[in-house]
Amino acid sequence: MTQKVSNKGVDKFSDFVVNKYNEEIYSAVLYGMCRAANIKFDKRLNYSDFENVIDVLIELEVSKIEESIKFVLSTKIQRLLRSQYHSILLTKLIIWLLILTIPFIEFIVYKVWFEKILIKRDSK
Repeated sequence: MTQKVSNKGVDKFSDFVVNKYNEEIYSAVLYGMCRAANIKFDKRLNYSDFENVIDVLIELEVSKIEESIKFVLSTKIQRLLRSQYHSILLTKLIIWLLILTIPFIEFIVYKVWFEKILIKRDSK
């Protein structure tokens, strides 16, 4: 079976994302599962707490677990996109300000340097 060209690009991109953010995706899935089980913990989760999470997850519906995982993944993706957006916006702002300063620099150069030269030339 042949793949469409558009699907190959999507597959390559998803492979890249999974390979690059493997640990973050794994932790997001685990946090989502723990969120579905209403268990809050710090960065470390001991074995007894993990066993409690598994027991609660066995009793929960799959849709609740899926919604919780989607929520955690979407918040992580939103944070990533927001940081990328802010960096792009900052770069555009800096470029815009640099482009706008060019006429002011030209004006200052004209007023300070060329005007003095023209006044000296006219006074002779």
